Amino acid sequence: QVEPFVAGFIDKWNCSRKKVLPVVVVVGFLVGLIFCTQGGYYWIDIVDFFTLTFGITFVGLMEAIIVGYVVKPRNLRNYINEVSEVYLGKWWDICIMVVTPIILGISFIGGFIKVVSKGYGSYPVWVNYVGFGLLFLIFALSFIFMALKGRETQ
Repeated sequence: QVEPFVAGFIDKWNCSRKKVLPVVVVVGFLVGLIFCTQGGYYWIDIVDFFTLTFGITFVGLMEAIIVGYVVKPRNLRNYINEVSEVYLGKWWDICIMVVTPIILGISFIGGFIKVVSKGYGSYPVWVNYVGFGLLFLIFALSFIFMALKGRETQ
């Protein structure tokens, strides 16, 4: 979807939709061209594997750690219980602080060790560099965009 990406630019920098939307669509088109080549299936497989196996897992792990040890799950649980029809017990705190980080940590570390030692599938070794480079680029761009000054919120 294009709208969440466009909305982020509009909200942060107060740009008009008419200016942001064409830029996002053209950049998306140009980036997506690689997936339309004869090797497109392989590229989508590589991008999908690295972003999901490592990117999403890492983000989930960090979210669980931050909610579990910085925000404190009790605070979030109390808020959720106030506004939700579903009641969360103390078991939720344990899941956020212990269970989720263990499962995601094992998944992340195990996947990393497997890819570093055996590579990904039957692809050549350079695919690992491309995959991890893509992850680094995504994380770097997210921090760059976050650091760029946007409009002031009141």
